[in-house]
Amino acid sequence: MNEQQAVSMVGKILAIFWEPSRTFKALKVNTAWLDVLIPLILMMAVTLAAVPQITPIALQEQKARIENSERLSDEQKAAFLSSIEQRSLSITQYVSIILVTVLKLILVAGVLHMIANFIFGGESRFIQLLALSAYGQLVDVVSLAIKTPLIVLQNSTKIYTSPALFFTEESTFWFRFAASLDIFGLWKVVLFGIGIGIFSKVRSRTAGLVVGVAWVLYALTIAVLGGLYKV
Repeated sequence: MNEQQAVSMVGKILAIFWEPSRTFKALKVNTAWLDVLIPLILMMAVTLAAVPQITPIALQEQKARIENSERLSDEQKAAFLSSIEQRSLSITQYVSIILVTVLKLILVAGVLHMIANFIFGGESRFIQLLALSAYGQLVDVVSLAIKTPLIVLQNSTKIYTSPALFFTEESTFWFRFAASLDIFGLWKVVLFGIGIGIFSKVRSRTAGLVVGVAWVLYALTIAVLGGLYKV
């Protein structure tokens, strides 16, 4: 990658945060695999850097939930706690984060591809939607940069930038639903709406509305599944 290409890549990454249409117009003209890989690597690097800071706090909270659970027997509690200890000392958590990040990128691109090409009749290539997903999810870098220091300072993962702030009971369906409607998620909805609008030649507001509906359906699904698998 020569110097001109490097500057162009940096420009597209920076433009996501202040002039996203510039990035998406450039992707519409030409999308390379580097437009997927570079944002993905950046996102992974920041995520993996945050893991050692967040994991010990998250594990302590998980242990406390298990120890205080009235749904588990003492034997089940011991088994869960032993499993947590093993996972906390294993490299598999880092491998899992990488795999989940890649899977999330592909799944989001799949949804965006369906919206852009099947709902709005566009002709975007899948690599373009992968790049749209990768650049849009750079918002998670900002989210981690803000939340990680707060998690460490407060020694708690319960840092909410969503309507969940207004709930006192954390075990309800509506709390889990509200927690999924994060302000950074809304930011991504706006970005994806702009990108699909440019790729498919529809109004960004219309595209954003459809993406927003998909986001709400996702939040509902997470809320339901969270109720099924709570300890």
